Formats: sequence, structure tokens, C-alpha cells
Amino acid sequence: MSRTSKNSSKINAKLKGNLMPEYYCTGRLVTELVTLNEEKRKVKYLSPFAPPPSVSEHVTGLMLIGSALGYLIAENKKPINRTFLLSCLLWHDAPEARYGDIGRDQRRYVSINEQKALADAFGSVTWGTEVIDIIEQFEAGTTDIAVKAAKDADALYVIYTIKDLLQKGFVINDPDMRIQKTLKRLSTEEAFNLGVEMSQRDPREIKNLIRKYNRLQYKNDLLHSESVSTVALISWALLELRKLERKNGIDRGKVIETILFNKLNSGKIGRVVNDANKIYKILATRRAKLQGKNVSLNFSGIFKSLKTVEGKKLAQILTEIDLYEWWNILMGYGVIDNKGRFISKLR
Repeated sequence: MSRTSKNSSKINAKLKGNLMPEYYCTGRLVTELVTLNEEKRKVKYLSPFAPPPSVSEHVTGLMLIGSALGYLIAENKKPINRTFLLSCLLWHDAPEARYGDIGRDQRRYVSINEQKALADAFGSVTWGTEVIDIIEQFEAGTTDIAVKAAKDADALYVIYTIKDLLQKGFVINDPDMRIQKTLKRLSTEEAFNLGVEMSQRDPREIKNLIRKYNRLQYKNDLLHSESVSTVALISWALLELRKLERKNGIDRGKVIETILFNKLNSGKIGRVVNDANKIYKILATRRAKLQGKNVSLNFSGIFKSLKTVEGKKLAQILTEIDLYEWWNILMGYGVIDNKGRFISKLR
């Protein structure tokens, strides 16, 4: 069975011949990032038999906690780059699409070539160096308060996870000790105070607390949403492709927060967010088909609802390419030609 979409070839013939190599490379990267929903976070160190969340769910939760922490820091008259804070949280786990979430117990036996993973994952797109720099700054834990807040948000999520697992009935070895150790890891005063508040509440109350500190900007329970972080990653790619079309830049931070808080926006930001959501639908549907699910989507209708040139071009590629291309390149089963297209070595 073909892994490409059957009804995509007639979507928009005008775009054919006008798809730059960057679009093909971005399309493959986006399909790789969607697999973060299949990668599971390791919670064995807390409870060996507990069901883990996906990496993409985890990232959404981190962004909400990090956003709340950013507001608390700003309220204390400390300048913080919210866009960089959210960018760190959005991207820092992206390489796990290559090597999975390797827990501390597993690192006793295996090592990861993280530099190679970053180069292989992001080296094919012109904007990959910025993403690599963001990830490396997060991992290095620089003195930048935005990086500190991002690291603290990652730790605060552990407290939420402990409280969530306990409420669901899972046994955790000495949870109070683990929470206290987590609190000691926090590097900002605001994160410590938030961590203490979280430690005194149940999961539902924690979600309400995070929503309150995010200034009540969203209504739904988003802490376990896969699509939010995935759509944010797609929007980032669209903003980079927009530059190729020689269009004026759009505030990346505003786009991310529009997605995170599900805000309405009828301007340029809204058009990018619209297209990111539509492209996510295309990818989610094609993913579901590869998982053997009986799903369908009117690709022509989706295509007509796209608002930007870059959105239409990326959608064109994502309805036609084999979603396994990025993996085949990783495994050495094919190469990229000078037009950015995948050439199989197996045929």
C-alpha cells in the first residue's frame, strides 16, 4: 500500500515547479516532529508501572507552566524574554524524535550522540542553526533568566507528575522526599514559591493555579494536549518559510502565545495560526491512516481554507510525500537531490 495521499495530485497544479528545496526539507522535518506524540516520557523513576505521557503532551504542559512562571518573574520587575523562554520549552525535547526519552537509569548503560542527532535533524533546513542554539543554551543552563525559568518549568512539571500519579493510585517511593529534592533544584525565587504552592494542591487545583498565573487566558484543560505543541512547531516552520517568500516578519512570540492560549486573531498572526492548525490536521489524518485507523479528510477542502502562500506550498508537499522519508534518510535508504526531493536507493 502506498504511504502517500491518493487525492492530493490535483489540489493545486499552479504550485508545482515552484516548491523550493527548503519546503521539501521542512516537510520532512515537520513529519519527524509529529512522531513526538509516539515517543513516551520516562516516568519509571517515579513509578515503574505508570503510563507515561507523550513527549508532545509533556511539552505543552511545560509551556503552560513556563508561561505562568514567566508572568510571575515579570511581576517581580525582573526583565525576561518570554519568547525565548517559550522557545526553549518548545524545542528542547525535539531531538527525542531521533533517540527517544532516555531516563537517568538508562544512561547508566547507554550514551547518546546528541550533537549528531541535532545536526542530522536540523541540518537540512536553513533555520536549523537557530533551533540547535536554543536547545544547546537550554541544555547548558546559562545564566539567562529565561533559560533558568525554562529549566525550572521542567522541574516543576515533575511535581505535577508526582501529584497526578498519586491521585490516580500509583505507588511512588517516598513522594515527599522527591518533591523536596525537586524544590531544591529550582534556581529562581518565583519557581520555588510556585513549586511550594503546587506541592500543597491536587492535580486539578494545580491546573487551576497555572491557569490563574497565566492570567486566565485559556478555558480548556491543556496540560495533556498533544496538538498544541505540535501546532506551535508547525507555525515556527511556517514563519521561517515566510521569510523565503520575502515577506515581512511576524512576531514569533505572539504566534506561539496565540496557539498556546487559543486566542482569536484575524490578522497576519491569525492566518499563520490557521494554516498551522490545518497542516496539523493533514498530518494527523495521514498518521492515523498509517496506524491502521479508518479516517478520512477532504484534502481539497483543507487546501482551500489555507490563508498563506507558504502554508499552501507546505501542505502541497505534506499531502504528497511519503511520511517515512525522514526515517529512510536517517537509515541511509535514500538521499536528497538538488531540488530537495527524496531519491530512494532501494528502487
